[in-house]
Amino acid sequence: EPATVARGRELAAKLAGTKPDLIHFHLGGNYNWKSRAFSRCPIVPVARTGIPCLSTNHGAFSIFEGYCWDQRPFLVKLALFLPAWISKQYVLRHVVTEVAVSQNDYHALRRWYPPLRNKFRWIYHSRIRETNPPPFNPDRQKIILCAGTIGSRKGQNFLVEAFSRLAPRFPDWRLVLVGRQGDEAIMRRIRELITRHHLEKQVQLPGPCRDEELREQMQQAAIFAMPSLWEGLGLSLQEAQFYGCACVGTRCGGVTDLIRDGDNGRLVPAGDPAALAVALEQLMADAALREKFSRRAPQSVLEKGMTASKMVAAYEQLYTEMLNP
Repeated sequence: EPATVARGRELAAKLAGTKPDLIHFHLGGNYNWKSRAFSRCPIVPVARTGIPCLSTNHGAFSIFEGYCWDQRPFLVKLALFLPAWISKQYVLRHVVTEVAVSQNDYHALRRWYPPLRNKFRWIYHSRIRETNPPPFNPDRQKIILCAGTIGSRKGQNFLVEAFSRLAPRFPDWRLVLVGRQGDEAIMRRIRELITRHHLEKQVQLPGPCRDEELREQMQQAAIFAMPSLWEGLGLSLQEAQFYGCACVGTRCGGVTDLIRDGDNGRLVPAGDPAALAVALEQLMADAALREKFSRRAPQSVLEKGMTASKMVAAYEQLYTEMLNP
């Protein structure tokens, strides 16, 4: 339903009526929960009742992303930006803190909203439940795995284009794109590339799969690639590292928290299939380099505390601080 002032207040009243000790809002983007128009945002009226609120921002992609329809004329977007920026800060004043899921996003938010820079902290998000990674697997399949909703933000079309440059010289390698279809235009572009470069036998589009199946694939695939243009953190990349894939990612968002170029993987510019092809070729041609990253990546995840138990403990501590100021 359309977000209106009345709808925001109605939701706030329902939340407050449950008499919670605190309320935790999750944002899928910088201006979610209608923070671009504070009068419609339920966070403000909830906080005014005295219930402490916090938010977790799972995707601080850009200060200019999400505050208005992207297809609006430039001058209209420019006119709408300042009110949205001010509104976001007004909402921030009503939360105890806003959590970023990566250091990259944490520092970005502090730059974007300097008057409220002390409102932010970061807690790494994670779905990894195990305390120890699986044993090193020396017999991985010649598969480049990519997992995520297939769409413009995830950049799978750049990955297919990069792979098309390498496929004739590496006929025993396959590219597997796991994930549901999220953007028909990107799917058409991928299919066009497959047809043009005769990749029907080397590129697979199996669709979505269960988490257990994806973890099994990560323990078998030699390489994992994340060609995203925007990422909050990159949970599938984090998991692929934990399960021992040699990883390639783009310099965007929290991917730079996960990969240190040359130490536990390779980083390339976002949206650059040529650079991505070079990094992939290095790994495809060099088993020793793949082994180096495969052995190093799981430990790098643990060193950063990127496990579900660490995440839960950090939020428990935050909740305690909020309830006992």
